[in-house]
Amino acid sequence: MPPLTFSTTPGAHLHAGFASALVGALAVALSLAATGAEAVTRWAGFAIGLAFLGAGGAFLLLGGRQTICVDPARRAVVLRMESRLGAKEQVVPFATIARVSVGELGDDDGGSTSCFVELRLHDGATVALFLGPWEGRSDRAVALERARRVAGAAGLPGP
Repeated sequence: MPPLTFSTTPGAHLHAGFASALVGALAVALSLAATGAEAVTRWAGFAIGLAFLGAGGAFLLLGGRQTICVDPARRAVVLRMESRLGAKEQVVPFATIARVSVGELGDDDGGSTSCFVELRLHDGATVALFLGPWEGRSDRAVALERARRVAGAAGLPGP
């Protein structure tokens, strides 16, 4: 059976980085150009602008590609995170996975939630898959389908 591979597109990080940096630069410029405003207001706008610039820089510097590979030949789930600073790989052998489920982050009381696939390990630890800039991250049905595909490819109990 061939490996089941999922990958993000780095464009989401680039768009968020450029938008954040643009908003930050605009806030800094407006706060420096404000002549009639009180000093506290100018400094607050300047600080917010710097925060947005910093977030934009982090998105541009650290944003990259995430790849999840369920490899039956290797009998492992391989998570690879690539950024402009390097790459990091985490290997989770099938033998250490107790079950595959769907997890949620966020507020159930009217706020936004983010759904992801969760690998529950025999030692009680969890490994989150599809957490971050993935398409359909707010849709539980998408996360459930991904969990079923991962569990099926790995031959593991699923949702």
